[in-house]
Amino acid sequence: MELTLQKSLSRLYIKSFTGKSFIIAEDEYHTNIIIDDKIKRWNINKSELFNFEYYDKIILSKPDIIIIGCGDTQILPSPNFINNFTSQDIGIEIMTTESACKTFNVLISEHRKVVAGLTL
Repeated sequence: MELTLQKSLSRLYIKSFTGKSFIIAEDEYHTNIIIDDKIKRWNINKSELFNFEYYDKIILSKPDIIIIGCGDTQILPSPNFINNFTSQDIGIEIMTTESACKTFNVLISEHRKVVAGLTL
């Protein structure tokens, strides 16, 4: 899927998502990734996606919002998982990875402090 939103000035703009890879700037990633101030490989599988311990380092960056792309099917977490973030004044949204890519691009174009965790 080619993302058609006007390009952000951010080097972290997600240019496209195919279901098997992400293109960010001119680089292609074939793995789960976290995007905050840089792009990092995210060693997580879907059964671990709602284990709060995997988000310790993300929370340290104090984002306004965390966007989680959980693949091609939306998975709903427990209220306790959500409360772990909202109790620290961090918003969290869980959606399909395609929607998460689009949402991430919109939020960075608004200069929001956002972190995305994206799974293939």
